[in-house]
Amino acid sequence: MTKPDMLTAGATKARDIWLDIIEGRRHPLVHGYYCTRQPDDAQRASNITVNEARAAEAGFFASTHPWSVSPRKDRFGTIHLVSSLSKLLVGIINETLPRITAEAATKLNACDRELRMLPNEIEGDPATYMLKLLTGFCDDVQHAVYDGLKGNQLIHQNGDAYRAFKSAIRQSAPNFIPAISYTRNGSEDHDGTSRTSLRVDELTRSTSFYLNDMRDHIRKSITRELPNNVPYSSKAFLINKFQAGWQSAVDVCFAAVREQMEKMLEKRIEKVFYRYDNLKGHIRIFVSEIMQSHYDLCSAILQPLLKVEATPFTQNTHYLADSHAKWLSIYKDARSKGDVPSHNQRKRRNSGQDGQPLKKRRKTDGGQAPVPSKTKVVKSPAVPAKDSRAKKELAPVKAKSSKRKHAPKDDESSDESSSDDSEDEESSDDPPQKSENKPSSDDHPAVNINKALAALSALGYHGLTAEDLGKLKAPDDYETELNVMAEVRGYFQIAYKASTFPRVIDNVPAMIDHMFVKAIAENMQSSLISKLALGTTDATERCSMYLAENPMVVVRRKELAARKQRLEEVKHALQTFGLS
Repeated sequence: MTKPDMLTAGATKARDIWLDIIEGRRHPLVHGYYCTRQPDDAQRASNITVNEARAAEAGFFASTHPWSVSPRKDRFGTIHLVSSLSKLLVGIINETLPRITAEAATKLNACDRELRMLPNEIEGDPATYMLKLLTGFCDDVQHAVYDGLKGNQLIHQNGDAYRAFKSAIRQSAPNFIPAISYTRNGSEDHDGTSRTSLRVDELTRSTSFYLNDMRDHIRKSITRELPNNVPYSSKAFLINKFQAGWQSAVDVCFAAVREQMEKMLEKRIEKVFYRYDNLKGHIRIFVSEIMQSHYDLCSAILQPLLKVEATPFTQNTHYLADSHAKWLSIYKDARSKGDVPSHNQRKRRNSGQDGQPLKKRRKTDGGQAPVPSKTKVVKSPAVPAKDSRAKKELAPVKAKSSKRKHAPKDDESSDESSSDDSEDEESSDDPPQKSENKPSSDDHPAVNINKALAALSALGYHGLTAEDLGKLKAPDDYETELNVMAEVRGYFQIAYKASTFPRVIDNVPAMIDHMFVKAIAENMQSSLISKLALGTTDATERCSMYLAENPMVVVRRKELAARKQRLEEVKHALQTFGLS
């Protein structure tokens, strides 16, 4: 309450009300009321000092009734008011200061975190800073290309591409079938008389090539050669035929490796240069140019590599001879196990003398001829001498069919053999023969093979294997064709993967890895330094342009830096409060 000097001596009632309020009898408050008297206009005009004003105030309350007789003299005067307010303020400060300090520290930490999220401001020479960025980027690329100890994704993905390339080359192997196709045009028949079920090589995806196809091919290739001389051009044509798809396989493999390389480099560019939009765009263009340069260089090396393979050549003659002998044995063995029909069976199929239309015949399982009925075997006419081989085939064909009828190897062969047998029985004039489930030596071919090898070893023929038994077969009408098949298939083994030195499945991936993947990693830093012109006189100016930041980032960094400075000042003031 102020201006108590405005109450005149006659205003006794008003003075009593004031006194009741000051002493707490009316309108009480928690901290009570205080009464002060400030200098009047005349005193302020005379430039009264603070001490003089306080002295005049104390004299007024000590000499003026009823203030002078009040028992609460501590409620009168500015000095008592300031003293009471100081105590209250100190209490409030002591209560709120820890909370204010904690809030200031929290805001300072948040400001620091936001500043750390922003990239640091470039310090020093821009060209030096640029070189540091390029070094880090190239180190990351080197790590991705060479380091395979931590599950390197690039190396594993390239390995998948190389394995797919190997599989594609392997599937291009010539699909020679040591049997005869019985259609007029030499294509696969769909009326049940072809040998499409006979596959010597299960991995190849090439078109089937039968013995009669081979005979026609050799006949068309012969010019002035003597009999039984197969022209070199005939074999070279077959070799080039299975190599026809190699260029496509190389292109697919190289494209897959390049795609993975592009993805890896893009991730590294985004990781290192993310804050510099201008520089990131230029780096992306430069890296693409470097990759294209190495791609063209590697492609120029791969082209003659494939052209070299197009010309049949090898000095690994021992392995070629072994492969030729191995495949000749395989083809002869497959041809002799009932996979080739006899002369009489071919004659009946072509003429339809058994009374069954050709279109109703089913394709036999495993390339085997249908089982001749008992009546037909007994009543068949004598076979001429030139068809003696066909006559010998009747017995094993019948025995093998019997084995298939009673002991199929799997569900599929069981279903097919049972259906074939039923059709044979329906077409026969005699009733179907009774099947006997007695075990025979045919049920255990491995036992018979071991016995044969043991007998040959006892006669002095040591070191033979089961594949060598195929060499013991009698001369075949298609001996020349089988030899050409074996020679071409053996050379594929050389061109595909020789035993003592690498060929196409190793050379192509090795060349891509060395001339493209590793070459990019090794030449990346020097190429980027050259393209960014870091060694020129205006390198600093150029790098400053490349390293120009986003203006919004620059403004935000300045705002956060100013806020951090203010918060640090507040923190220091709070820590030193009350110490001075």
